[in-house]
Amino acid sequence: MAKKKKEKYIKERKSKSTGSVTYQVSFAYLDEEGNETTYNKSFSEKEYGSAALAFEAAKRHRDEMRHRLNTEGIEKPKAEYSVDDVYSLSKKLFPQSVETFRKHDVQYNAYIKPIYGNKSIADVKASDIMLCLNALIEDKTDDTIRRVFGIWKRIISAALIEDIIFKDPTIKVKIPKSEIPAIHRNVNTTLKTIQSVQDAIMKYARGSDRYQFNAKRLCYAIRLMYYTGMRPSECFALTRSDLDFESLTISVNKAVGSTKSKRLTVKRTKTESSVREIPMTAEIESLLDEILDFQENEYLFADYDGNLPDMRIIGKTINYVCQKEGIDFTLYRLRHKFSTDMITSKEVDIRTAMELMGHTAKSMTLDYARSNEQLKREALKNRKLS
Repeated sequence: MAKKKKEKYIKERKSKSTGSVTYQVSFAYLDEEGNETTYNKSFSEKEYGSAALAFEAAKRHRDEMRHRLNTEGIEKPKAEYSVDDVYSLSKKLFPQSVETFRKHDVQYNAYIKPIYGNKSIADVKASDIMLCLNALIEDKTDDTIRRVFGIWKRIISAALIEDIIFKDPTIKVKIPKSEIPAIHRNVNTTLKTIQSVQDAIMKYARGSDRYQFNAKRLCYAIRLMYYTGMRPSECFALTRSDLDFESLTISVNKAVGSTKSKRLTVKRTKTESSVREIPMTAEIESLLDEILDFQENEYLFADYDGNLPDMRIIGKTINYVCQKEGIDFTLYRLRHKFSTDMITSKEVDIRTAMELMGHTAKSMTLDYARSNEQLKREALKNRKLS
């Protein structure tokens, strides 16, 4: 086997006990104050799978750091990036909405930062990520485990893009299953429940004009979502100009939510398929007439002070009154209810239901739909035993 060519600023070290090879990048440079400083970073055979790969990684890193430190004269970079450092970097490389970043921060701070935040990203192995995920299986759901792994993926991707590391440890990670017994999440609702929710909202609105107004507009929104199947974020973004009483249609073309710079704003819909026209039935037209008489603002569901609806506050309001009254309900159940009514109706084809809901595929519409006890009993009753 040919002997490796010696590379300037790279030293080869071999372990006497294991025989494994490590390549150390080491060179002197002037820091911002003009003082001579030594830069060091090691690349081990164990980390990269082979001595050849570790050697190539060391050469690439040497060339980049020599260029950055001595040629560009930029601010001294860290010789070691911690997981915390790269998590912050990932936010710049992969922009998300303010609300998404908030959720990521909650999970990162709870499940990754306490143990791994100060660890060098170069030292993070597949086993570290596996141990992090394994620690969640006893009391966290599969969804939480997948989300935490997703954050790890973004951290590692950021480190790879910046050439801080040259190997992806997440490739070897097998996402563990939660040990929490799977419980079927009920997303069904009934017209009786929907009416009970509206009654509860008005009951807890107290006496001021502000509370009464905000409660009533929320009830109007619930009724409109029940009739149309719109996403809550789409419904609360509706304006007067979206209503065409000549063609009897509602134009769904935007949503309320957060962007990378604003926590609350109007933005584009979830997907291109979400942009759609929803026909007005007699019930919908009558309801919209009520809403327009009630609301003076351009936005149909602006609050008492004329502000855009804050989906977090609306969600908390719904949760509060439902817990107080013992009602099992969320706004998204209205969308499940709409899909179920469409799919279980013999007069509605799946393509029409899909387009009304603004889905990109029929399978998504079917996923939203739920059967009911009556349909299940009829299916068993009508089953042909063989």
